[in-house]
Amino acid sequence: MNEKLASTTQSSLGEPDAHRASRHMQTGVRVVLILCLMATVGLLLFNPAAAYLAAIPVPVLIVVLVFVGFLERRSRAERLRTAGQSQISQHEVDVDVETIGVITVLKVVGALAVGSFIAAATIFDLATLGIAASVAFLIFLLTQLYILPIFFLESERDEREKLTGSRD
Repeated sequence: MNEKLASTTQSSLGEPDAHRASRHMQTGVRVVLILCLMATVGLLLFNPAAAYLAAIPVPVLIVVLVFVGFLERRSRAERLRTAGQSQISQHEVDVDVETIGVITVLKVVGALAVGSFIAAATIFDLATLGIAASVAFLIFLLTQLYILPIFFLESERDEREKLTGSRD
């Protein structure tokens, strides 16, 4: 009975945007995690000295996957909506806006990490690539630190505008 009620509520308003974005982020992180694990195994077989390079992001990706899983569970329709609800509540708007902002910042930081690895790979040799990529990532992150809140606030504003239909 409760499942029927939850599915009826979900179908009348649709799936929350934060839930959809969280699921898409989970899928992307899982794909990257699988690729890193496959690259680690491949490098262990063919170039053991470089295997650590593909294994470096695995613990970080696992933590990101757990965090995004928390965001996904928090933004499910049955947690945000009550039976017979016909409009989106303020709490759901707040959760949607916050989740979209956090996911946007995670994507930007991930892009900075990949960019720093590519930049370090073009300059440094294999022995110092891991250290160079870490230093480059920290430099990129520090130089972009004042811009990250802008990404967060802009994505929150866009999401709030989409959900409420009005600009703040």
